[in-house]
Amino acid sequence: MDDGFLYLTEADVMASLPDVDAVGVMATVHRRHAEGRTTLPQESYLRWTTPSGAMARNLALAGHLDGAVPEMGIKVINGSLSNPDNGLPRASGITLLFDPETARIRCVMEGARISAVRTAANSVLAFRMYAGPDADTMAIIGAGVIGAAHLDVALASLPTLRHIHFHDVVGERARRILADRAATITAAGVRCTVVDTPEQAVRRSDWVVAATTTAEPYISWNWLRPRAVVSNVGLDDVHHEVYERAATLLVDDWSLVAADEFRTLGHLHRSGVVAAPDAPLNGAARRVDAVLGNALGPETTVEDVVPTPGLAAAEGVVLFNPFGMAICDVALAAEVERHARRLGLGQTIRR
Repeated sequence: MDDGFLYLTEADVMASLPDVDAVGVMATVHRRHAEGRTTLPQESYLRWTTPSGAMARNLALAGHLDGAVPEMGIKVINGSLSNPDNGLPRASGITLLFDPETARIRCVMEGARISAVRTAANSVLAFRMYAGPDADTMAIIGAGVIGAAHLDVALASLPTLRHIHFHDVVGERARRILADRAATITAAGVRCTVVDTPEQAVRRSDWVVAATTTAEPYISWNWLRPRAVVSNVGLDDVHHEVYERAATLLVDDWSLVAADEFRTLGHLHRSGVVAAPDAPLNGAARRVDAVLGNALGPETTVEDVVPTPGLAAAEGVVLFNPFGMAICDVALAAEVERHARRLGLGQTIRR
């Protein structure tokens, strides 16, 4: 008998997320990835120009995560750079989870929120691992879904955070996001300021989150504090000099980053400026210094994943440039599904 699949709307996903330790889930995923207990097929990428002349794309990324209960699924994310001007989120999509025994789809949920929270949780994880002991200020550049997700996850996961500097080319977007979260911000004891330029935000911050869709780099090396942690989760926000001079260049999966034809780090690799983590040191290129899963310490239990703080607190600027692995979306979606079922959320749709 076919009992259909569970469908979770964006509201269902958002209602389930507060019960999920997204940062802990990401740490578990990265450790298993480092242990070879994951499968990441090559992504499907479709790119086109819209009738209005904007760049648009479709991504389909599958993933499998080994464990006592294996998880597998796929995320489909579509986006158009013209969407924000039309009152729409830049990206939208769905995440599908599969039954490990029958291979049938068991759950379908709104995927852009999963993707944004996954991205933010990975950034928080890297910051917790590499930030200095006194790091308590944050810059968010870009007031889209990903920028807002970084604000949410940071407020929930970083009790030492004291000040957030927020910038967007349309300042009202940033102010609206802060106004919507005023009670949470007050309860966290964090001061949030909308600033006029990205330089103002970056110079004042220990942690910089670059989450825009720009094709023109704007974050300069001389803006950064000596021990800044930079999460480059947008497109081309960071100047090449930062990649070349950062004390620690950190990725989530080198093979995915190196093969990417559109992001800065892939271009720098193909041009000989950046080399693989295991490449011989020959003086011609700087190596990627670490892969997130390999940098994490031993896991104690799945439920209690605690990254080691200050891993590179005295090592200078850390640049985290993740590709974004589908296994992270699948793992987070599985936790959301579990809590949604417990809360009685969603609806069953017959095939």
